[in-house]
Amino acid sequence: MLLPNQSHLAYTLNLYQYVKNTDSIVKVFSKIDLSHVYDLCSHFYSGSTRGRTADYRPQDALRSLMVMYHVGFTSINKWVKELRETPRYAYLSGFSPDKTPSKAYFSWFTSMLFGNDFNINDTLLQGTLLKKIFELIFVNKSIELGIIDPHDKVIFDGCKVKSFSKQKYIPEKYCRCSKYGIKPFKCSMSSDSEATKGYDHNLDEFLLGYGLHLAATPMVNNPSKCLPLSFFVTGADTHDSKMFSPLLMYLYHNMKIDINYVILDSGYDAWYIYWWIKLLGGKPIIAINPRSSNTPTAVNEYGLPRCNAGYAYYYWGIDKKTRRYKWRCPIKASKKLAKKLRCDNRCCSSNYGKTVYTHIEEDIRWFTQVPRGSQLWKDIYSRRARIESVIGDIVLNNDLKSPSFRGTKNFFVRTALVCILQHAKAIAETLRNLEYQNLAV
Repeated sequence: MLLPNQSHLAYTLNLYQYVKNTDSIVKVFSKIDLSHVYDLCSHFYSGSTRGRTADYRPQDALRSLMVMYHVGFTSINKWVKELRETPRYAYLSGFSPDKTPSKAYFSWFTSMLFGNDFNINDTLLQGTLLKKIFELIFVNKSIELGIIDPHDKVIFDGCKVKSFSKQKYIPEKYCRCSKYGIKPFKCSMSSDSEATKGYDHNLDEFLLGYGLHLAATPMVNNPSKCLPLSFFVTGADTHDSKMFSPLLMYLYHNMKIDINYVILDSGYDAWYIYWWIKLLGGKPIIAINPRSSNTPTAVNEYGLPRCNAGYAYYYWGIDKKTRRYKWRCPIKASKKLAKKLRCDNRCCSSNYGKTVYTHIEEDIRWFTQVPRGSQLWKDIYSRRARIESVIGDIVLNNDLKSPSFRGTKNFFVRTALVCILQHAKAIAETLRNLEYQNLAV
């Protein structure tokens, strides 16, 4: 059975009895109302009146984890010890210093927030309740206060994170995984079977771990900073562009956010991404990938692509999967044309000849709604670098780049806590400024 709910006012009044209201941490958590977490997490506990009453409320447990990251702790083991030894942290969490949770309680609580009744590989269903708390209590509050406007601009990006995984045994010597084609990091003898191997472009190396795919939006009054909107956690072998469509559709359908400008780096420079953004009424601001940055091909009076020598390319069929036409150099593709045409300045040294593609629909990759290269395009794309500070705060400043834990659940929950804390700080600062303005009037 669950303890009776406690209002946010009751929490703050009890907190002010033991901790000064000028305390830096009190200034943040005294403004964040977590009383709605009680109803969202009430199904964790038995409804029978005969059972033992729970020792802690769910909003206090969540608040305690937020305080843990706010003061710089990343280990739950150390935090449990700190709660017992420092009464100030217990009062800030909403606990009594004489009775604080154990590590087992926090592990159970985070597991319930993440969810246990779904496939761990289904990224769309992971942490549904924790995401709901994040969106209802924090993201919506930031939108309500005018801190962010996700309907204007949203930035997408991702990063790779190493897992705290060690190979317990030498696979070739002690197990038969390699014989049956099982990769070493999927071996049952690995200490983190959920981690996968992927390439990190920043480190320029392969790593064993996870991938964080994040959507963020600039702050209205301070465009140099961003706040996260949502995220997915996958294996490190999943490319950022593959998770763009699920993340965009999640924002559109689940969070009811219709985006005006979608800002992406060159890793998302794929035709189908432009198509998805245009389908939902957005305007893509995407850098061209240097590996596929050929300029649009010139056309003749019939609309057919032509080469530098002025000859029309030779039609070489249609790719139904990518919905585009293929064209080859006429001299290389046709023996009959090779006898008639002359080219003194060949544009390709390959025996196959230069190949170009044209889309069945208009080429929205190059001819975007905001003209590529215009001043407006440059001004909007300059906002993309702001998401790097969000990822840096989530990953680098909170011990997630080289974590001391394993598993998708732990990485997801800790990422969500950091995102929640970022919104909490912005909400508390805005509410304090509003109070000052009202007092000044």
